[in-house]
Amino acid sequence: MFFELIDPYENALDLLLFAILRYFGLRPGEAAEIRIEPSTIPSNLNVYHTAREELTDSLSGNLQFVKERGLRGNWVIDTGWKTKASCRDVALITHKTIDPFSRKNIRFPTQEEFTDLLYWALLQRRELLSYYTSEDHGYLFVSESNNSKGKPLSKKGVYSKYNNLADDLFQRTGGSVDPRSYYPHTFRHLFATSLLLRYRRPIEEISKWLGHSSVVITRDTYIHWIPE
Repeated sequence: MFFELIDPYENALDLLLFAILRYFGLRPGEAAEIRIEPSTIPSNLNVYHTAREELTDSLSGNLQFVKERGLRGNWVIDTGWKTKASCRDVALITHKTIDPFSRKNIRFPTQEEFTDLLYWALLQRRELLSYYTSEDHGYLFVSESNNSKGKPLSKKGVYSKYNNLADDLFQRTGGSVDPRSYYPHTFRHLFATSLLLRYRRPIEEISKWLGHSSVVITRDTYIHWIPE
């Protein structure tokens, strides 16, 4: 319901931001620090199909499409953050499985679906930058708050966006859905627990994706979620 609240066109940057937290397991500060090379953004962003195809060929920076043999590939985020453990490459996982609790089919977004999210976000990003500033600072996410419009989004800004959306969802549902007791870091926990419970991925893999300095940290954090 939280993701359904976000308009995929009017608030494309917000949708991309929280999708990255949810499906890459990044820390909020890591997501805010994602940079892209402005010169590698397709110049013809208004041409939908052409620009989407060019994104997988041209975009570079902390976020880029890494091609494998043939036509396949993955969107990968190079966090390059504060510590050695936090500096890692995290690829978009495309696992499919059946939820052991609801018995429904579940999956992460496909590479194509993420490309679409990214396209609309870059389009909105360009509009915000052209309106608020004369230069491209290279950060993927742009602030829209009153005192920092057009500047790079900060970690604090990530929390502010979440709180605004959580308040909106609470009011829209008349209080029946209340995500206000959660926070952006919750998406990282959801990423980890989904991989443990639903996808049954080895904890060593999850620890590497999360950027923990030791598997022990991952085990101690999520031991109550580990099957068996």
